Amino acid sequence: MLYDNAQLLGVYADGFEITGQPRYRDAVADIYAWVEREMTSPQGAFYSALDSGEVGKEGEAYVWTQQRLRDSLNPAELKIFMDIYHIEPNGNFTEESTGEQTSANIPHRTETLEAIAQQRGVSVEELQTQLAAIRTKLLSERLTWPQPHKDDKVLASWNGLMIGSLAHAGRLLNEPRYVESAERAAEFILNHMVRDGKLLRTFRDGQAKLPGYLDDYAYFTQGLVELNKATGDARWLDQAKTFANDMIAGFEDQRHGGFFFTTEEHEELLVRSKHLGGGGNMPNPNGVAAQVLVELFQLTGDENYRDASR
Repeated sequence: MLYDNAQLLGVYADGFEITGQPRYRDAVADIYAWVEREMTSPQGAFYSALDSGEVGKEGEAYVWTQQRLRDSLNPAELKIFMDIYHIEPNGNFTEESTGEQTSANIPHRTETLEAIAQQRGVSVEELQTQLAAIRTKLLSERLTWPQPHKDDKVLASWNGLMIGSLAHAGRLLNEPRYVESAERAAEFILNHMVRDGKLLRTFRDGQAKLPGYLDDYAYFTQGLVELNKATGDARWLDQAKTFANDMIAGFEDQRHGGFFFTTEEHEELLVRSKHLGGGGNMPNPNGVAAQVLVELFQLTGDENYRDASR
């Protein structure tokens, strides 16, 4: 899911800033490579999700049999990979629904690179180079297999999360390409998913539709604020202010505080909820709204943002 990877990318960037451990920076780079390779439209927007395989074949596109590994690697590479990534002859992947062994393996490490390098009498750098070359070979092979279905909807809310995390990671890790990807996605939303000044929720097959909900406004506004912090470009701050103002005007509960999930322009519901429980693995939209409004107050000095956040 795009939103899972967006949140993880930002967390790993923070992890690197706090600890300086290269594995966190590597995790950011891996997620970014996946987003660029498989989840970015030709116009720069981010798709929503990949299936994990055909129906009933969970994880099929990501597991390996020994034979497939033999067909892809030379004997020396095969031995290294099987030892380090715990490849078993009968497979280590059990089909969840039936409990049956599938002869397939999920490659995974259980030891640090430092420990493995010490055991093998090589430097960590040498080991990293070996493993990177092997993984590149295997990725090239895996991409020739039948690929999972791609949900190519573009959602304003989920794009907002990825835009924010890429801008944040690009700033912390000094990686301009992350920020550039975030800018392209933001440009797409501004050019294709805003009608009469209003943010729309979804885009597919050349058509944007459905008025944006609170999460669309909150997440996208936060992404724009992160772009401003990463680039210093006042344009992104101006856009963030525009959508924040719309969010306050359309969603705020003027009497009790907080934000409804819908505006009065959305479909009429029995209860106009604030959606305080959130949903799934998504950040709470009211929490994100409060956070981004605090940041806008700090950046602009506009007390309306402070008051709405409070």
